[in-house]
Amino acid sequence: MTPDQAQLHERIQVRGIISGWLNLFITKLRRELRLKNISATGALERGIVGQMLQNGGNISEVLTKFAMYGRFVDMGVGKGVKAYERYTNNQNRIGAERYGARVDHEPRRAKKWLNRRKMAEVYRLRELLAEKIAGQLTAENMLGVLTEMNLHP
Repeated sequence: MTPDQAQLHERIQVRGIISGWLNLFITKLRRELRLKNISATGALERGIVGQMLQNGGNISEVLTKFAMYGRFVDMGVGKGVKAYERYTNNQNRIGAERYGARVDHEPRRAKKWLNRRKMAEVYRLRELLAEKIAGQLTAENMLGVLTEMNLHP
């Protein structure tokens, strides 16, 4: 095998590792959304997509895209009734006066689905790539490097 063929083979293996990792990562994010009962319509879950960007034949970036709404759910914020409207809303006031309705506002709570999963999977990708690189450093290659370094003066 020529050096160019070996380099091409190595790129294909790395691309396969990253592609497999990205598919698994997207699957785990979608499972996380289902487990935490986020997005009743399923639009957030269906909107998660992955992309690998290349620069000069090498993968330079791995992206995961989803609706901005997903970040708001993760943080427990988002659009809805404004804080001042909770107390001045005419319909709430009338309901409370006429029917004794409870009009307290239930505050939003964060539904953590992204950060912990994302960082765990990024660390796993690092491990996979480190194993791939370490696997290439065989004893034969290291012996060649050590003799070139001339460790014995």
